Amino acid sequence: MTITGKTAEVLTTYQADDAGTISGLGNEAITISDTTINAELLNTLDSYTTGIINAASIKTLTGTDAAKKLARESNGIINLVIDPIRGKDINDTAANLVNYSAEDLNAAGTVTATTAATAEQAKKLAAFNKPIVYDVTDTAEKIFAISGAGLNEAVNIIATSTIHPLLLDLRGFTIAQRDVIEEATNSGTTIYDITDTAYNIARAGEAKLATANRVQVIRTTEIPIPGVIKRATGVVDANVIAAYAKPVTYDLLGSAEEIVSANAEALNEALEIYALTPATVAQRDVIEAATNNGANTYDITDTAANLAAAGNSKLATAEKVTASNEVTAAEATVIASYEKAVIYSITDTGSNLVAIAGTGLNEAVNITATGTITLEQANIIEAATNSGNNTYTVATYLISTSTSTINEGNTLTTSISTTNVPANTTLFYSLSGKGITSSDFSSNALTASATINSKGKLSFSHTLA
Repeated sequence: MTITGKTAEVLTTYQADDAGTISGLGNEAITISDTTINAELLNTLDSYTTGIINAASIKTLTGTDAAKKLARESNGIINLVIDPIRGKDINDTAANLVNYSAEDLNAAGTVTATTAATAEQAKKLAAFNKPIVYDVTDTAEKIFAISGAGLNEAVNIIATSTIHPLLLDLRGFTIAQRDVIEEATNSGTTIYDITDTAYNIARAGEAKLATANRVQVIRTTEIPIPGVIKRATGVVDANVIAAYAKPVTYDLLGSAEEIVSANAEALNEALEIYALTPATVAQRDVIEAATNNGANTYDITDTAANLAAAGNSKLATAEKVTASNEVTAAEATVIASYEKAVIYSITDTGSNLVAIAGTGLNEAVNITATGTITLEQANIIEAATNSGNNTYTVATYLISTSTSTINEGNTLTTSISTTNVPANTTLFYSLSGKGITSSDFSSNALTASATINSKGKLSFSHTLA
């Protein structure tokens, strides 16, 4: 016998049998006419008969996953092709697929995510027993966090680099993270950037770097100059990195002496070159000869002679230029003519210093006059607008005579007392005045010379005729 009707109606019949108002039911075939049915209700009906329930009319099966599973697996229920999932492919977004029931996915044919899954979604998709075709795209940090099944069951893995909010550089995988990701058994390609220290990149080897999309040395503030952010790479690591076929973005940092000792490739393939100590003019020339794409940053400290010979165009490429020794007046004239400011102090004789009065003195820090200078020379030096101190010694001469009036036959003695005049300095003197001639004196000439003694004094006498 076959009973036909809606499930609820057929169940009422069987429940009447339970109540004793109908008897003899329990092995009937049943054809239900519902298009939508709760799986719990269908399972209850199945429990009442040993006959076959034909569920061909069912299009939508509702209820718990457990109840759906029980109905699908029952030998007493046939033609339960529902939802319409069983045996058919599912193509849906990753966001939607993670919300599918395991039973629905298991009942389907091929299940494919039409959008790339995030790392978290990939982890959930991989947890289903049903194989799901999906790619995963997320930040390197999040992808590394799901290492395992979430990556192994993916097709393609794309790790996007993030921008560090303070250091403003791309953050991909470190070398250590790259090694973990490369162990994934996904069936497609794996795309990622590497961002790590120069030390780690230099020791990673060509083969590891070759698997990355881009390779960059991480930007850091941990260098000796406060506020400077660079992809810090020393000469030793730069020499190794530059030899790789894989391009690596790095900044070459070190003392000027270290930088000029680097291989030509290490200089040329750097982005920026940053000297932590001042360069000489010769070292500056080596740095500027590099074909790197970024800026070169350095100070220049060299001898006055080298700075004067370098020319403005070379000095202009430096941040700060300083003379390492005292410049002469002649060197100051050349250096002060440059548009590039140069820090220097000048030391020369008083006569040489006053000969360059103007820019050569004004742009100096300290001015030092060697030997003794005149008061006039001191005034010229003091008129300079240099930024530092002026050091000099002014010579003084005090002249006195033995008498203010003299008679014929008497002797006139002239004495000179000096300060800041070296002993044994020769002074030239002359006597002059209205009507005075050599015939007025019986001894010594009107014009002669004398030597300063150890006490800074000298004297000479003339006898009137």
